[in-house]
Amino acid sequence: MINKSELKDLLKEVMIPIISESIEKALKANFKRPEETDNEWVNFKEAQKILRDMPRGTLYALSCKNIIPKSKRGRRVYFKKGDLYAYLNGGTIPSLTDFNFK
Repeated sequence: MINKSELKDLLKEVMIPIISESIEKALKANFKRPEETDNEWVNFKEAQKILRDMPRGTLYALSCKNIIPKSKRGRRVYFKKGDLYAYLNGGTIPSLTDFNFK
């Protein structure tokens, strides 16, 4: 007969690897790593949501001053998710106009 502590140890040996593997599979299936999403482009409204519902005028002003880099295709404006998260975490992001090319 198995006592309580032996049963507990046996369950730890068997269950922990199974649970760990299941969690890892679920995370890989459902979530992208931040590095994978950094280069994804989002439109203006999605950018506002990422920036915690930043007012439209504020986001427009920051993008016009190149504080938050943007890309335009016709009348549409797009932002990289990585740039938006970098702005949230540290303020400004260097844009191409900040570099002196010779």
